[in-house]
Amino acid sequence: DGWFEHSCQSNQDVIVKCFDPYTFKSPIPIRLVDGSHSAEGRVEVNVKGEWGTINDYFWDIRDATVVCRMLGYQFATRADRASSLGFGSGSGPIWFGYLNCLGSERSIADCSIYTPSLYVNSRYYDAGVVCYTEEIKARLVGGSQPNEGRIELYYNNAWGSVCSYSGNIRGANVICKMLGYSFAKRAWGAGQFGEGSGNTSVDWPECSGTESS
Repeated sequence: DGWFEHSCQSNQDVIVKCFDPYTFKSPIPIRLVDGSHSAEGRVEVNVKGEWGTINDYFWDIRDATVVCRMLGYQFATRADRASSLGFGSGSGPIWFGYLNCLGSERSIADCSIYTPSLYVNSRYYDAGVVCYTEEIKARLVGGSQPNEGRIELYYNNAWGSVCSYSGNIRGANVICKMLGYSFAKRAWGAGQFGEGSGNTSVDWPECSGTESS
C-alpha cells in the first residue's frame, strides 16, 4: 500500500533500537585485569565512566590483537574465550555483546561492535587476552636461497612456525622487511617448504603490509 494506506494491525508495529554513537566513541579506555602480569588478563573497557567487560561470543585472535595493540603490544598470542576459567569474571556491565575485528585496526572502536542485549549475556563468558611481550625474531627455513623459505618466529625461547592455510602478500611483505629485504615477491600457503619441527608460534598475522615488524 502507499503512505498512510495500509491494512496493518497495532500488533504489527515496527520496533527499532538505534545505535548510540556516544557510547562507543574512540578512544575507548581499556585495561587487562586479574592476569599474572600486565600483558594478560580479562579485557575491560570504560564506557561513560564505568568499567565493564566484553562478551566472548565469536571472540578470536584478531579481536585480541586489536586489544593488545591499543595497550602498546604488537599482537596477541591467545584469545581467552572462557575467562571465568582463567582470568575470572568482572563485576561491571557487559558493554559489548561481541566484536568483529579484522585484526589490522588501531582500536576496537574501528571494529563492528554489537550490544549484549542481542546476544549471550553472561558473566561466565567475559573475554580475556594474552599479549606478546618479547622482541620478535624471524627467519626463513627450507628454501633453496636465503631469501625464501618457511617462516619461523622466535617465541618463548624456541623457534616455531606460522600457521596459515593461504599466506597473503601483505604479511609476507612485513616478514621480508624484518629480514632486511624491500618486499615480498610471493606468498605461499602451507607445505611449500616442508613442515616445521617446532611448535606453531602464531596464526598468520593480519597486516596492512606497511608495518616494520
